[in-house]
Amino acid sequence: FKIPIMGWHMKANNYIPVDRSNTREAIKSISEAANQVKNGKRVVIFPEGTRSEDGEIQPFKKGLFHLCAKTGIPILPIYIEGSNKILKTHSLYIHPGNIKIEIGKEIPTAEYSRKNIKTLMNDLRENMIQLQEKARTSINTEKE
Repeated sequence: FKIPIMGWHMKANNYIPVDRSNTREAIKSISEAANQVKNGKRVVIFPEGTRSEDGEIQPFKKGLFHLCAKTGIPILPIYIEGSNKILKTHSLYIHPGNIKIEIGKEIPTAEYSRKNIKTLMNDLRENMIQLQEKARTSINTEKE
């Protein structure tokens, strides 16, 4: 939300900010997202909560998984390779470059209860690792 143009776009389109430094506010944001999902709106959530500096998959935050447990909405895993080189963390400068996007199979969440959030987190992580390998393999093949 702090990045010029991108942040303005996000505010104008009613994106829901999540204050990761304030648990109470973060929970309110997830509840707001749950209400929007129940009313038919789709949401995009980055499970790591921020951009990766080195391009590796970071630990997941629990917000997405609580939202899924609350609403039963499925997760569509999408892996983006190379964006960390285009818009680096702690920088507003956009570097030229290429990205590769891999879209996985939808993960139904209705079978996961609130007690199984860790299992859902692990299942999504495994799915994202497979998508990462696929993206990196295809990039290396294109370079050859």
